[in-house]
Amino acid sequence: ANDARAWTSLAITTALWAAGLFAVHATGGNWLAICYTACCVARWFMVFHDASHLSFFEDMEMNKSLADVSQFFVNYNWRQWADIHNSHHVHFGDATVKDTS
Repeated sequence: ANDARAWTSLAITTALWAAGLFAVHATGGNWLAICYTACCVARWFMVFHDASHLSFFEDMEMNKSLADVSQFFVNYNWRQWADIHNSHHVHFGDATVKDTS
């Protein structure tokens, strides 16, 4: 992890998401603004994913704090998701194991 790049990515993600919310409000819910904001939520999920893997920042506690915050944007508890998702990484590609993650 590179903290400078992580902070930059987090700032960009937050700014894009805020712009999306503003666009939805300013346009009265224009479908393009809604689609744009949905893409921003997908970007938040990428942040959530890396924070849940404790790999977004160099510091583990910073990752946990970011995961706590980012779970708001993706509407999923990060600890529950990490338990399920990490098991996916253990057996990814093994056709003999049913992967429900």
